[in-house]
Amino acid sequence: MTGLRKQAFFALADLYVFPSRHESHGLTLVEALRAGLPAVCLDHHGAREVMRPECGLLVPPEQMREAIASLLLDPGRRARMSQAARDYGGTLRFSDTAAKLADLLSPERQ
Repeated sequence: MTGLRKQAFFALADLYVFPSRHESHGLTLVEALRAGLPAVCLDHHGAREVMRPECGLLVPPEQMREAIASLLLDPGRRARMSQAARDYGGTLRFSDTAAKLADLLSPERQ
């Protein structure tokens, strides 16, 4: 799913659930944060690289359902996280991540 259709789904959502166990960067997570969606993510490297506590929750698999429910039942907290996600998401650029990766792979570093 891309472009306007994805943005329309983000606009309808109250929360972004990122249940991936193995995501290298979390590009869809970045897109959701930019759209102002608080997120509940499984705690793994890719999500840890992107998420901030003010934007949502990083949880182990056994706590995913409880975390989702707690945010859905707390509109005030979701609203605060939504604003934080939008603010923070606006600072994240995939081109910055790509540049870091290119630097790490650069022959000069080896």
